[in-house]
Amino acid sequence: MTELTVNGVKHTVSGSTTVTQLLETLKIVPERVVVELNLTILKRVEHASTVLKDGDQVEIVHFVGGGAIARAGRFYFRDRDARSENRNVPGNSG
Repeated sequence: MTELTVNGVKHTVSGSTTVTQLLETLKIVPERVVVELNLTILKRVEHASTVLKDGDQVEIVHFVGGGAIARAGRFYFRDRDARSENRNVPGNSG
């Protein structure tokens, strides 16, 4: 058995578990995350061939979208007042 730390939580996996298998076990979609192994970001193509070792530190970072709401073809930013269509923008004369 192999003991890992995944996002700060101890996990025990079989001795020949790959990163891909770990993600499957945790029910994580690989296309929606970045995996860092011992402070090194792995390329997605490396997930299947990277076997986890005892003491490995794994960080799984999920992609999160947001920041703008699309309405009728315009974007309205939550942290800005985008209600006015005639905002003064520096360098914009029109």
